[in-house]
Amino acid sequence: MHIAMIPGNMARITRDETFDVMKGNFRIPMPQNRQEVLDALEKSVPEVEETFRETSAEGAEATWTLVRGEQVITRRPRYKAWRMILLGHWYHHRAQLGVYLRLLDVPVPPTYGPSADENPFG
Repeated sequence: MHIAMIPGNMARITRDETFDVMKGNFRIPMPQNRQEVLDALEKSVPEVEETFRETSAEGAEATWTLVRGEQVITRRPRYKAWRMILLGHWYHHRAQLGVYLRLLDVPVPPTYGPSADENPFG
């Protein structure tokens, strides 16, 4: 569910100039079935797409700051925060999911082309 919600959450936390992690709600709902995860992803992706469409070049290059109370965690252009939070965070968790699937003897689905489970030469 966390992976499905990352795009929309990223859009929400980078909307303003600053986001304070102390004020964020990081409770991730426990899905009851696969469809709930797919529905969450289907809701999440359009949120980030809308954010990208509505953000001007100046807004994308504007400084965005992540804080924890008075402590600055990071300060960077918004587009770099998108790359870090959306893409880097997403890749990290997707790789973890692949490890969990492998440990459970579940074939790992393709990510960037066939996985070793689908490739007869892998």
